[in-house]
Amino acid sequence: MATWARRCRSLALRAAGLGFVTFVAVSAPVDETGRSAVGDFPAPAIPSETLGLTVLPDGWPAPAPAPAPIPAPVPTPHLTNAHEADIWKLVWNACERYDCTGDAPLIYDVLWEESRLHPEVKSPCGRYLGMAQFKPSTFDASVKRMQQLGLLPRNIDFSPYQPEHAIEVMAWMWSQGYENHWGPYRRVARRFGRTVLAENRPN
Repeated sequence: MATWARRCRSLALRAAGLGFVTFVAVSAPVDETGRSAVGDFPAPAIPSETLGLTVLPDGWPAPAPAPAPIPAPVPTPHLTNAHEADIWKLVWNACERYDCTGDAPLIYDVLWEESRLHPEVKSPCGRYLGMAQFKPSTFDASVKRMQQLGLLPRNIDFSPYQPEHAIEVMAWMWSQGYENHWGPYRRVARRFGRTVLAENRPN
């Protein structure tokens, strides 16, 4: 039993000695030769360069790219009947073609304020026609330009009284920055919390 106790004390002393050596080796100051200034214990090696947090060791997989931001949902107008739903569908589809779906609710509201979505409307002065209240000269010039760009066929007679024609041309004009062609635009834009664009009329 006494022999076992002596062995235990011997192991404990050896462990304590190793702990002291490690403490001195790590904490002792280093002289200009790279050795510990206290005793003959070698100083621990100090890495010459520390990797940054964004540097991965060779062979590690690269981090996955950040996900694309999710666009904010486009508000849907309050639709009360089939005709309104049909007009909204025409507006949305046209805006999809010209990459301006964020403007679709504004276009719909402008149409509502211009004509209450009635396709045969003519202004009291007779200068503005159809659901989108186009001036004939503006409508014809826009159709011609869209045909030149290959956006509309040339074998169809387009009319501002046809909702699908008027909405197609209107969505393209909005995608080109011609929102100010419509009088209610500024009021509708403010209602949606949008920054009102400067005047920009087609030539």
